[in-house]
Amino acid sequence: MKKNRDDNPKPALKRAAMLRPIQYRVNELEYVLGAGETKIRQWIEDKKLPSYRIDGTIYVHRIDAFAFVEKYREQQNVNDYKIGG
Repeated sequence: MKKNRDDNPKPALKRAAMLRPIQYRVNELEYVLGAGETKIRQWIEDKKLPSYRIDGTIYVHRIDAFAFVEKYREQQNVNDYKIGG
């Protein structure tokens, strides 16, 4: 008898987690932040982007990644205003 997809909720959970992950690895952040791996690692080393390690892999929490973007977006808006004003 063939199993129904609904019998195993794991694929659905995995898809949901991929759409809205709790944490990102550095290589995933390249797509989220639009920056290269070297630049992202530099931000982490400079403590500009909070991170943590699990079994040697560097992770950045989703909230920290978006807070980082927001901080730099706000700074850019302030700088644009000063230049244009």
